Amino acid sequence: MSDEAKIIALIDRVSDPQEIWNEIEPHIKLFSTETQFDGGFHLAPLVKAEWKKEDFIAAWMPKLPDSLRKIRNALVHSREARMVNVIAPTRMNYITLRPWIEPLRLIAYHTMLYREI
Repeated sequence: MSDEAKIIALIDRVSDPQEIWNEIEPHIKLFSTETQFDGGFHLAPLVKAEWKKEDFIAAWMPKLPDSLRKIRNALVHSREARMVNVIAPTRMNYITLRPWIEPLRLIAYHTMLYREI
């Protein structure tokens, strides 16, 4: 199993998509449009504007972990001059990334507290 597949499986196992939806829904406009970052990176919409909780629960995997991985890669590689389509360290990008913090925080929280019974 690849590292990418392991991360997807872990998030699927430990996270509650209903709780994650509660963090996404207030920012549905942001999550339902393509996000463009200073530095050239573009992120496809995570959800559709008309989605309800049931739609998200049915479609969140592997879309959410993939989006988080892409954000991580664009941040990490922003220091490499040869890379295009990165997330530059700008104030606007900081503001644009803020709504992603709560879903990511929930995933980290669930991962730390997860215990196989």
